[in-house]
Order: sequence, then structure tokens, then C-alpha cells
Amino acid sequence: MADVLRSDYEEIVEDVSVQLQSQLNAAESGTIIDLFHSDTLDPAQNFLFFGATERALLEYRKGHNKKTVFVRVQPEGLATAEPVATPVSALLDRLILRRMDEFMHDKIFVEDVFYNGEQIVYSGADLKNRHVVLLIDGIDEGSPYLSEVIALCEEMKAKFVVAVPLVIWSQAVQERLAAELNEEGNTQQGIEINENTPVS
Repeated sequence: MADVLRSDYEEIVEDVSVQLQSQLNAAESGTIIDLFHSDTLDPAQNFLFFGATERALLEYRKGHNKKTVFVRVQPEGLATAEPVATPVSALLDRLILRRMDEFMHDKIFVEDVFYNGEQIVYSGADLKNRHVVLLIDGIDEGSPYLSEVIALCEEMKAKFVVAVPLVIWSQAVQERLAAELNEEGNTQQGIEINENTPVS
């Protein structure tokens, strides 16, 4: 029988997930973990970040008696009356399935933060004295959005808050996209050019 060729994807995912676990365990409250800083729009890199995040969260605070709240943060600039499906939503749905026993015994919770067009809104279990992990699909480098969400959780008396963006778009990517959009806008009438946000 011929040898089966194996991708090194799993090995790389494991290495990155170990790095993320280390950062999660060492982070101070209020930290935005910038491990997934990206200078490219290559979807393969996003798959890698997604896989590493899932693997790290499967083990994060496992076996702890204290409760952990994982919060889906809607993409910046998305105004909605209620949360919508995103890759982070899919990741957390998988996390619930794979940590179902903890979920059923109220050791982990999955809740939501979204922008309703007027203010940032938290929907879910009480955060007082809880350990909170904020997850968001992507965010522009230097954006204050996650800092505002962290501040909201701290106002709700969360004991510990850390944020994990699946991708942080670098300034170089933002500028390149803005230039491309501007160039397209010059060749097509009636197209509005917006800032580089997930909904632009």
C-alpha cells in the first residue's frame, strides 16, 4: 500500500494553539491578544487561525470549578437588532458540542455582544465575578472597538476579561484595501467608498 501523504496543517495548528494557550494563561485582565496579526487576505491563514483558536479553547480552563463565559462579539460596524451568524459563532457552536458536559452543568456559557445602532449591548448571563473571553472574527489594527467592549464587561463587574480577535488586519492591509476600493470607485459610478470594516 502506498504511503499516505499528510499535510503539515495539523502540526502547525497545534503549534499555534499552544502559543495561544500560553498567552491566554499569562494574560492580564483587559488584554487584547494580538497573536493573529495578518498582513495578507490569504484564506488559508484564516483557516489556520480558526483551527488554532478552536483547539486552544477546547482546553482553556477545562476542569476549573469557576465559571467561564465565552462571548461572541459581533464585527465592528455591524448594526443589528440581534446577533448574526459569523465564523466565531460557528466556532463557539462547535465548542459547546465538544464541551457539552461543562455547558450542561453551567461551567461554561456562550453569550453575545452586539451593536444595536445606538450602543454596544451585552446579552446573556451575569458577568459579575466571572472569567470572560471575548471572541471576534476580525478587527482593524488600532481600532478602539474591543477596548470599549472590554470596558463594558468591566462595568458589569467581570473578574477577568481577555479578548481574542481571530484576525487583526494590519495597517498595510487596510491601506491596500482602501486604495483598491478607491481605484474601483474611480472606474464605477454610484459606488460608495467606506472604511475597511467587515460590513463595508
